[in-house]
Amino acid sequence: MLEKLRKLKFSGDIRAFAYVAQVKQIIDPLLAMSNPALESIIKNTILRNLHGDYQPLANRFRTSITPYTIQEIFDRILAQFAAFDKPAKPASSTSTSGGNSRRKNCAHCQATNHTTARCPKVPSAGTTHPSTGPSSHRPRSSDSKAKTKRGPAFYVKRNHNVNLVDPDPSEDVARHLRHATLPFTPAQFLMIDSGCHTSIVNNAALLHDKKPPDETQLAASNRSPLAVTCRGDLHLQLYNGKILKLPAYYVPENAYNLLSTTDMEAQDAYFCATHRRIETKDEQPLAMASQTGNYNWLSSNHVIFPDDASPTLINAVREKYPMSMVHQLFGHVNIHSIKKSLLHNTFSQMHHDDVDWTNISNFQCEDCMSGKSRKHNHIVGSRTKYQEVYAPSQYLHSDIFGPVNLPGIMEKYFITFTDENTRFRWVFFLVDHTAHTVIAVLRKLIKSIDTQFDAKVRCFQFDRGKEYFSEAVRNYLENLGIDHIYTTVGDSKAHGVAERLNLTLLNDCRTLVRATSLPETLWSYAIKFSVIIRNFTYSESLGASPRSKSGLRGLDASSILPFGQSVIVYLHRTLSKLHYRGKQRMAFCPSPLSCGYYIHNYRRIIIWTRFFLQ
Repeated sequence: MLEKLRKLKFSGDIRAFAYVAQVKQIIDPLLAMSNPALESIIKNTILRNLHGDYQPLANRFRTSITPYTIQEIFDRILAQFAAFDKPAKPASSTSTSGGNSRRKNCAHCQATNHTTARCPKVPSAGTTHPSTGPSSHRPRSSDSKAKTKRGPAFYVKRNHNVNLVDPDPSEDVARHLRHATLPFTPAQFLMIDSGCHTSIVNNAALLHDKKPPDETQLAASNRSPLAVTCRGDLHLQLYNGKILKLPAYYVPENAYNLLSTTDMEAQDAYFCATHRRIETKDEQPLAMASQTGNYNWLSSNHVIFPDDASPTLINAVREKYPMSMVHQLFGHVNIHSIKKSLLHNTFSQMHHDDVDWTNISNFQCEDCMSGKSRKHNHIVGSRTKYQEVYAPSQYLHSDIFGPVNLPGIMEKYFITFTDENTRFRWVFFLVDHTAHTVIAVLRKLIKSIDTQFDAKVRCFQFDRGKEYFSEAVRNYLENLGIDHIYTTVGDSKAHGVAERLNLTLLNDCRTLVRATSLPETLWSYAIKFSVIIRNFTYSESLGASPRSKSGLRGLDASSILPFGQSVIVYLHRTLSKLHYRGKQRMAFCPSPLSCGYYIHNYRRIIIWTRFFLQ
């Protein structure tokens, strides 16, 4: 369906109502699926198929800050077509002026002295151009044109020219859109109530072994009596195969399904408000709860329906996120690590039960298979046991990677540090890897750990690179009383923690750059994004995430943007009060210097806090 839609171009050479009818015939079966992500792909595909006189129309929709629908696009196409006396010519049409000479016309204003690409009346679509700037439309001499292709400035323009329009409309929209919040429906949840002495349901189809009501008198919190119709057992399927069979009463007039913590505790299931989950007495998780308002709720996905339950009730399950969208949202981290992170609440605003984990063992990502492919697994278990006695932030592994030989970039190296105890990572980008530069980074890191973590660095582990083994670095650490351990010659396995981190970061970098079709010159921002996500991700060996192990809060999933997210940024200053105040840009990663994001702005990266998701 989408392949047919991509081939259906429109430039005014056919009647608009015929084009709209053809598009509707293709997209109606797709829209019937009620998938917001699919609707966004359809809108972007239709706008990319507009050419000629209708190209400015597509640009206006792309730069619009307010949301728009597919029908609004059709209405604007029909209105613009009706404004012409006859069908518009394709944008590639030319006019002749005597003999066989052909001259290009502007498809926007019909002028003959320039083309549509250089028309001053066409609003910017958000893409960069070699002549962008105050002198964009001034005539250039042949000398100035030749100079543009020489020198370092040419490489900067060439390598930082980011294509903000996705060249492949078939790729998953989850790479460019954050997930939408799932609607809350009380019928799909059970309220966990510590003040309720027995469980109550407002739907008899939830109960097993239904019986007539007994002599038990139920009353609400305001002492008003509740009419009991029948009673039975409420069966809940929890983790590790545990099943709870709770006595429950059917009260049709009750607004919510209430789950009694008293009955759960009688079957070794306790609700922990700190971790917001149901767990055993030894703190083994049994089910994750979610908080809406001031109450905690358990998803109805845990309910075991009786054999005679209504099919309508069984099918009324909550819509779930696909694994592919969650995998791309969290930077292509291993899907099993994401599942455990959600299970242990290291991400907020998204829960384990919100994701469809069907066939997780067979889940594959083409971008990960290309970006993370390698010769063999890194050898593990080569560290000595005495390192385990160190407290958090006292023993750090370090390594330097580089150079990255790309034209037009200054920082060709990066240095990493990994805490032996918590596996918390730091990364710093370097112009060179001299001893003086390394000392400056060490001074900054040691001071930061002392202030932010209230800890003293006691030991560094390095390889035998000249930047680490230099006399200046050794004297600096000895003056601070910090031990420094070096690997033996040719024994890279003893430096496995730092080497493994470099491999992980570069795999993530290649995957993110490939998945977003960004130029390789922006590799450093992919590395920064990877470090942020990895510090929040659950580790099997730690039993927690590095941040939680270090005593820091978890990641808010509702505020993170996927790497390369297309956004509309708010312009602080415009040429006039009538000029549009939004520009399409790409967000890379959160800034450590503010509450904003690093956003690409032509040939430079700026920090922006006011932006809207496209």
